[in-house]
Amino acid sequence: MNYENDLQRTYLSSVQAIRDYFRKTGFQKAVLGLSGGLDSTVSAVLLVDALGKDNVFGVSMPSSITTSESKSDAEKLAQNLGIGFCEIPIADMFSTTSKTLN
Repeated sequence: MNYENDLQRTYLSSVQAIRDYFRKTGFQKAVLGLSGGLDSTVSAVLLVDALGKDNVFGVSMPSSITTSESKSDAEKLAQNLGIGFCEIPIADMFSTTSKTLN
């Protein structure tokens, strides 16, 4: 069994599905939460490959539990992909929500 062919087919299918979704909905741009982790990295790469780097914007939303490595990884990812990026801290919102739910 050749896993490389399966990976290539999965990648191409994912990129095409994203393009189709955006075309069908009329959306042209994507905003994506970037954590610096694997899930958001794969999602960002697929979006850039499907829509182009000028159509993807990454947002880091650190809280009190976010490590400095995660924040820097998210920013480096955005730089490497050439996408727009900003950081919007959510520590206060997280704290308020936690207090409310408790």
